[in-house]
Amino acid sequence: MKSIKNILNSFLNSVLDFEGDFEMKDVNLTNPYQIEKIKEFKDTISDIKAINKKGDNFIVQMQRKYLGDFSIEILNFNIFKNQNFISRHLIINQETLTQDLDDVEFSFIELPKFNKELKQYKNLEIINDL
Repeated sequence: MKSIKNILNSFLNSVLDFEGDFEMKDVNLTNPYQIEKIKEFKDTISDIKAINKKGDNFIVQMQRKYLGDFSIEILNFNIFKNQNFISRHLIINQETLTQDLDDVEFSFIELPKFNKELKQYKNLEIINDL
């Protein structure tokens, strides 16, 4: 009998057409209720962390209801070629080239590119006594 991990691997590879180095090699179920006290922050039934043969990491979520998603990633390295320290990314449907999910956004803050004086930012409170 196949394990749930084998079934999930097979499902993801088949549905996403992953082959070769892109093929999933391992999946792990994680606790979807990481923020248990604030119920509105977590509306997923299960979270799955996966890794493909190339070493890329994936987070797979099955959601109970659609709430939109805004992700903010703070990076201690540069990932994009642009000069600005912040970049915002939207999702475009590859088939239709339309932005159907207008309430999904990924923002990346690249700390090595952060070169402005703190006083240049509005609404920034500086805590002196840490």
